[in-house]
Amino acid sequence: MSEQGLDITKDSFSQMGSHIPDDLLDLFEQVQRRLRPLISRPPVGQLPMPSLGRPLDVAKLMACSELRDLTASGPVSVKDLADSLGLDHSTVSRLLGELEEDGLVERGSAPDHRRRRTVTLTPLGKAVGAESQQLARLFARVMFADWEASDIRTLLDLMDRLVENTHALMPLLKDIAIQQVNSSPK
Repeated sequence: MSEQGLDITKDSFSQMGSHIPDDLLDLFEQVQRRLRPLISRPPVGQLPMPSLGRPLDVAKLMACSELRDLTASGPVSVKDLADSLGLDHSTVSRLLGELEEDGLVERGSAPDHRRRRTVTLTPLGKAVGAESQQLARLFARVMFADWEASDIRTLLDLMDRLVENTHALMPLLKDIAIQQVNSSPK
């Protein structure tokens, strides 16, 4: 986990974070609300892709970019792609069908497990994935243009810590909620 780490026991939930003032928690909730639509539904519908000769949906660009990394050493399972994108299997299957129609991916079966579906990028899909990654880097350069490198590093370190803590706590969310309900005055 992080350098500080979390000391988690079911009995310690109610005491955890008691030093954090409510106004900071309110601010965190506000930032989450503002980020959620940007992450789940990017405001830009399509972006031009020179290798494709036409614009492509942002969701497809993100999938190609992710597949570019995941398939570097060979085909990847549809399940692994869904997990990596944080989407359910049916959504990814539908997206892959569209990417296949666009000539960006090929689907197949794993040689060791014929029922397991795999996906690889076509050469065109690799080109689109590379362009998508270049575009993402350019966007990051523009977004952080007036930031010091040390501030960017601090932000990324803190975001990484937040992600690690979130991953560690998500399996305990139900226990946290139950303890909160049980400890609330009736």
